[in-house]
Amino acid sequence: MDESLEPLRAALSGGVVDFAGEYLTVAPARIGPLPAKPLDIRLGGSAPAGLRRAGRYGDGWLGVLPDAGSGRAGPRGDFGPPADAAAEARAPRA
Repeated sequence: MDESLEPLRAALSGGVVDFAGEYLTVAPARIGPLPAKPLDIRLGGSAPAGLRRAGRYGDGWLGVLPDAGSGRAGPRGDFGPPADAAAEARAPRA
């Protein structure tokens, strides 16, 4: 999943994509015509890997987690975990 997001973002920005990853290969390609407005990449997930992915690659997070009071799933208003994951993902590695 992670490696597909880099060429997707490059394609959506109008560039020519030439990508070879571990699981995905994209021959030189371009999207056209481009959307009139830039598209956001919104990612979901509540596992640590999903939150890191949303922070590193996404423009938004689609979070649906159980409500502590009712135990039912619903939209989550606290965006702390993705923000923390984004900061961690973008921090320089030692």
